[in-house]
Amino acid sequence: MKGLMQAGFLVEHASDGIGALHRALNESFDVMIVDIMLPELDGLTLIDRLRKAKVVTPVIILSAKSSIDDRVKGLQTGGDDYMVKPFAFPSCWLVCMRCFDGRIRWLIPPV
Repeated sequence: MKGLMQAGFLVEHASDGIGALHRALNESFDVMIVDIMLPELDGLTLIDRLRKAKVVTPVIILSAKSSIDDRVKGLQTGGDDYMVKPFAFPSCWLVCMRCFDGRIRWLIPPV
């Protein structure tokens, strides 16, 4: 979170899946970063419920689970991208920016 805030993102935090579900259903976000292993309601169930509720906010899955099966399941559930912990902040930043429907073009000048 600290790196995203330092990069200029407004970051909000939910400490569990139930809180995240409530906020995502009632507030608007540009992108959500969801850990699979959330307490109260796991991240995959959270994403599934959001997609069933027609929430189309891009979701980046963040997980220590690194198998191909875990990644495929996360993407099939409705995740837009899957990042494995630990990760380097620049890769997280780029994944977030890619979720902004190509808006990265105005942030990074062409080479």
